[in-house]
Amino acid sequence: MGNLHSDALVFFGATGDLAYKKIFPALQGMVKRGHLNVPVIGVAKSGWNLDQLGARARSGHPGTPMALAPLIYTIWNRAMRFDPQDPIWPNRDRFVLSNGHASMLLWSALHLTRTRAVNADYETLGQQSVTLDDIRRFRQLASKAPGHPEYHWVSGVETTTGPLGQGVATSVGMAMAEKWLASQYNRPGFEIFDYNIYAVCGDGCLMEGVASEAASLAAHLAHASRSLRTSRHDSWHMDGTC
Repeated sequence: MGNLHSDALVFFGATGDLAYKKIFPALQGMVKRGHLNVPVIGVAKSGWNLDQLGARARSGHPGTPMALAPLIYTIWNRAMRFDPQDPIWPNRDRFVLSNGHASMLLWSALHLTRTRAVNADYETLGQQSVTLDDIRRFRQLASKAPGHPEYHWVSGVETTTGPLGQGVATSVGMAMAEKWLASQYNRPGFEIFDYNIYAVCGDGCLMEGVASEAASLAAHLAHASRSLRTSRHDSWHMDGTC
């Protein structure tokens, strides 16, 4: 699993009713129960929080990264089989952020797990895939923390997600690929391929036809054994106040 390191801090802002009334109490409860082991929650060592990063970029969709912090922590720390030192291990679990405009979720996870960078020749390098300087330059030119996840630009990104619903459909294709690989190469007692795909999507993704069509295909082909989580807030739409 890609464990979050105790000397790193969660990069989610501490402003607004959503953070104060819901996010912080949930995270503090995780600390009390021993499920989260970080010295400070909410503000990074550099003094930057998510709102400041968004202000610097003049955009950034802060709602979903704050709301889904506990979910992403749980997936990456307790569910996924993922080695940050070898992010291209063939049987790794895949994480797909379909609502890619909430990319700070992924950049935070990659930074906190210290996921290693991989070059164009698929060689693991010594430096981190996403550094704190990259996060400071969120949505800036040449930053490894762009506004949407981009495959081959940032190690640890399994697929490019921009248009809503695209990640949902891609995750179904990944599940189909895993089934095919398993049928071709697995043998009794030697399961080479048995990875899972974890996709996080928003209500906007589910409004797109490609998502429902992909879900229908997955159910029809009996490939719906993969995990899909949605984010929705009654008073939020597209990660901003109505």
